[in-house]
Amino acid sequence: MIDRQHPLPVAQQCQFLALARSSVYAVPQPVSASTLAVMRQIDELHVQYPFAGSASGFGNDTRAGVGGRDPGSERLISSRL
Repeated sequence: MIDRQHPLPVAQQCQFLALARSSVYAVPQPVSASTLAVMRQIDELHVQYPFAGSASGFGNDTRAGVGGRDPGSERLISSRL
């Protein structure tokens, strides 16, 4: 899509394609195995208890040995709901 060798600047190519320039320059970061494990546990809890909100999920995470109320787990839980 974006050709860095093209005479048209990358900014204008992005504008024509309706893309954010940041998406062209950003390099995706790999997700760690521990983060994937936490996400999997969150999904399993949600399937078992779909009626429980994120506040209920925190207690289940702590008992399961995942962690608890650190910013990373809060971010993961809020992104999965």
